[in-house]
Amino acid sequence: MKGYRVWAEIDLSLLRDNIYNLKKHLNGETKLMAVVKADAYGHGAVAISNFCINNGCDYLGVGDSTEALELRDSGVVAPILVLGAVIEEELPLLISNNIELAVHSKDLLTKIDEESKKQNKRASVHLKIDTGLHRFGISPQNCEGIVETISKYSNIRIKGIFSHFASAYRDIERTKEQLNTFMQTVTKTCKKYNLKDIMIHIANSGGAVALQNSQQNMIRSGGALYGLIGNNEFKQILSLKTQVTYLKKVYKNSLVGYDGTFKCEKDTLLAICPVGYNDGIPTCYANSFEAHINGQKSQFAGKVAMDYITLDVSNIRDITVGQEVVIYDRQHNNIFDVAKKYNLNRYEITCTLSKRVKRVYIEYENETIKRFIKSQKYYHPKKNGSRKTALTP
Repeated sequence: MKGYRVWAEIDLSLLRDNIYNLKKHLNGETKLMAVVKADAYGHGAVAISNFCINNGCDYLGVGDSTEALELRDSGVVAPILVLGAVIEEELPLLISNNIELAVHSKDLLTKIDEESKKQNKRASVHLKIDTGLHRFGISPQNCEGIVETISKYSNIRIKGIFSHFASAYRDIERTKEQLNTFMQTVTKTCKKYNLKDIMIHIANSGGAVALQNSQQNMIRSGGALYGLIGNNEFKQILSLKTQVTYLKKVYKNSLVGYDGTFKCEKDTLLAICPVGYNDGIPTCYANSFEAHINGQKSQFAGKVAMDYITLDVSNIRDITVGQEVVIYDRQHNNIFDVAKKYNLNRYEITCTLSKRVKRVYIEYENETIKRFIKSQKYYHPKKNGSRKTALTP
């Protein structure tokens, strides 16, 4: 794709399929929260949020206040929950924009109530219970106490109660223990305080699929939507690509890159590509990672620099400047497999893609998605063969 130094192609057709496949696992009345924190795991929060809401998701979950307000500023009207902590100074904007808040303690309750009263609003909060992750959250034995406290505030309502699995993909027994603790706490609290019609949610992607009874009336999904959980049912929707900007021939025994960590065993053709660790390429890929050009492997030669990588392209037929270079896609260097090989967090790989990486949204001739793309002001449709592309500015 000419015109971009480095870009992430995000396949909206696959995202739609992942939403559909996840909803097949859900109980009939269970709602789906699309987790779009960290810029939708690096996929672009505004575009992904709009698409998810238009394709069957009911809620959006973000990591902090800035992310919530970005979505509201872009015109997203769906329910948004800040899953993480908020600070006092953020409350006026959050409450005025009808952002739902996670409550982890009694600390801000008075401030929330006072600010809501000023605005003649009633803030919606979700109580977070610490069932075993031991990060944010009210201890189960203190849950009734905080509900009692909230009942004294006229401008706060409990919209939900939730928790978070610590190891749903790796430790099913621990996950079951957390679920039991959560459900015992929720059942007892809701019965005592007559809490009805509230959102009960603990399951993430892995929990929802592995433990059907963890779903309750809402699940939160990020990894499955983006196809990053190593399950063939949920396809990776992101591909990372760059292009060759310079070709250089060097002689046998030449040392390549910073500190000369790559030594040419023969006369070598090198390709310089404009992507580096500032764009999100891990430095541990030095001298080992293999990109793909025309389906052929090309090894990283030397260290990953801030703005560039160097590839050994001696064996690539008909290599030219401007040729597309694939770092990740579903066929070559699947992100889940790369993360295992390099001992990285799979979400870290996409979350660290920087602003310099252009997000390009594609689909394969689907009329519904085509109409969605054209309707979004932050998209700029552009043809690319049989694909339709759309770029964030």
